[in-house]
Amino acid sequence: MTTQRERALAFTPEALSERQQFERECVIADMEGALFKPRTPLLSLSNPDYYSFPLDPSVYVTRDYAPLAQRLRAYVAYAKALPTAVEQIRSNLQLPLPRTFVERGMSIDPGAKGFPGEAAAS
Repeated sequence: MTTQRERALAFTPEALSERQQFERECVIADMEGALFKPRTPLLSLSNPDYYSFPLDPSVYVTRDYAPLAQRLRAYVAYAKALPTAVEQIRSNLQLPLPRTFVERGMSIDPGAKGFPGEAAAS
């Protein structure tokens, strides 16, 4: 079974455009960073920033990784999954949270009413 990292490494840089080389290096660096990133379960239970993800559709729309219609479908699927993801995040976080963590979580999604720990941090 070929891993995603192995698939990315299989692209020969010389056969790629300058932009594609840059994208390849970014993907590989991200995967290698994730590979060696400490996996501390406490962060997933206590820090909303652990779950930060892009709300901006530009990563799906402006990057030319697939035809525009396919990119838009990918973004729509991502957007539809967000409410479930937010509920899962809320259920994972253990209260009370430090005020700074709550404020950071609120800055990620300013519309998040009733963010976990909001009352505890007041």
